[in-house]
Parts: sequence; structure tokens; C-alpha cells
Amino acid sequence: MALHAAASVLRPGGGVLVYGANDEGIRPAEGLVGEVFSRPGTVAVGGRCRLLQGQREDDVPGLRGELGSWRDVTVLEYPGLPRTWVSYPGVFSHRELDPGTRLLLDVLPRLPAGARVLDYGCGSGMVGAVAMARGEGVRAELLDVDTVALEAARENVPGAELVRGDGLGSAAGRGPFDAIVSNPPLHRGKAEDPGMVTTFLQEAPRFLRPLGILVFVAQRRLPVEELLRKSFGAVSVLGEDGTFRVWEGREPRRQ
Repeated sequence: MALHAAASVLRPGGGVLVYGANDEGIRPAEGLVGEVFSRPGTVAVGGRCRLLQGQREDDVPGLRGELGSWRDVTVLEYPGLPRTWVSYPGVFSHRELDPGTRLLLDVLPRLPAGARVLDYGCGSGMVGAVAMARGEGVRAELLDVDTVALEAARENVPGAELVRGDGLGSAAGRGPFDAIVSNPPLHRGKAEDPGMVTTFLQEAPRFLRPLGILVFVAQRRLPVEELLRKSFGAVSVLGEDGTFRVWEGREPRRQ
């Protein structure tokens, strides 16, 4: 999708450079470059990484430069979610409801009428959509760093407000909220970054009303309980399986 987007804005004769690590899939990417660009090849190799190149021709058969040409509609079977769901390549949990999010949705509490809820790291909007369905007149704001994910969420959760940003700080001035719900991001690229979850739990209380709640899912192996108890006066587990655990925090402690 990124290669097609690049080709759509390049002049004929213009070039594209693609860099990546071997263990992140750069080797087969040379074939993908060749599907869109001429003269594909490897410019340099080193440090278990490589740099690929390609050249834009006058005509690119089958060019899909518009995001809408990658729009994918799949069928989901989950109460509170539309049966048909829009997604795009690269969006988290593309074409499916991932196990962690499913567990979160299974135990997500019903929200008070008119509650304001923030879906942090919303992806295509699944958690926010179910939260709105679990309470009368619930208003949702969906926050994600991925603009493509937000385009999917725009269609999947009509009426929700969309916020593009990296971290809860992007919602500054938009709260306070009655609830924050999340399957929070754990990775930056391929690498795990538990610090993102740590920052999320530390910052959550200041975006909540005094009676607000935080509900999120995390892998059981992540040591979040101690930090969660520093941020909330009441902590409980709403559900768990062999891999994931859904936590709830009440009585936010404002630092």
C-alpha cells in the first residue's frame, strides 16, 4: 500500500528508496518493489538491514494510489459491533477480532447514560463501538496515532469524535472522561516498548472524573498491578484467560 502511494505522487523517472531489517521482512520486499517500480534492486546491505530502490515509469499498470482502493470490508460476529467492518492493510487486528480485544469486550461494564468515554489506541474502533452500545447516549472519542486506522474508525463508529495523537497527552483539553477503555499498544514497530503502557497508566487518572473508571486489557506477563494501584484506589480483575487479563481501576488518584 505504501509503495502504491509513493508511486502515485512521483514523477516519471522519480525514485523510491525502501529501508528495513531482514527480520522485519525487507528481503521479500524487493519483489513488491518490482510489482510497482522498474529497475528494482538492492542498493546496500549491512547490519542485518538492506536498502532497496525502484524507479517510477510513465505508466504503472494497476496503480492503487487512493486509500479507498485498499478498503477492506469483512464480516464480524460480535454483539454491539456492526456485522460488516471496515479495515485497511497495516491496521491492528486487520480483518479479525483479536483475542485480547475480544476478552476486553466480553467483560466491558455497561456505562452510565450519557457517559463520555475515550478509546485509547482505538485501531479501527471496535472497543469504542461496543462501549457506545453498552450505555444509553454514550459519547465516544477515539484516539490513535495511525491515521489510516482512524479512517476505518470514521466509517465503523459514526458519531464518534476522532483524535490523532501519540499518547494520552493528545487528549489534553478534551476530558475529563467517565471511562477510558483500551487495548493499549505494546510495540513500536517490531520491538516491545512496555514504557508506553507504564506512561498510559500513570497519566490515566488526570483524564478521568472522580468517579471515572479505567478498563484495559494486557498480557498477563506484564507487571502492571503495582503501578495500577499507585494510580487508582480500587483495582480489580474483570476477566482473564491463559494469555490476557482485563484490569479495572476506580477512584483515580490525581498526582
